[in-house]
Amino acid sequence: MRKASSISARLFLGFVRGQTTSKLRCFNAVRFHCDRAQPSSIKPPGPGPLTQYKSLVEQGKLQHDPKQETVAFQLEELLGRLEQYEREMEDYHEKLAIWEGRREDERRKLLMEEAESQQKDDVWTSVTNQRNKFVQRWLSR
Repeated sequence: MRKASSISARLFLGFVRGQTTSKLRCFNAVRFHCDRAQPSSIKPPGPGPLTQYKSLVEQGKLQHDPKQETVAFQLEELLGRLEQYEREMEDYHEKLAIWEGRREDERRKLLMEEAESQQKDDVWTSVTNQRNKFVQRWLSR
């Protein structure tokens, strides 16, 4: 079994106040994988649950129990899947940050094009209004 300190360390990492960076936004209450204040992959010290169980049985501190061994094996598999999930989520959030950056650049580009287009329309509207005023003054004489 893991020491209580390594388990509590993992739990603590999951429930810290998120930080906002210029690139990534994190939310309070749960640490998302984009929170770079913590090391990206924290490996618990020592062997996995199954290895520890077998070691305790060999030392004579525990009696062999097939059900406990099965549970230790399943815990070790779960830990492996969780670590794989964390790596996938880190990759996902890195790609998401890149996508959000590109989306923001494209949004700014579109806003600039729209503003330029609107300025051109305003210039032509102004010219048309001035021309209409001139024509009306000329005709009213």
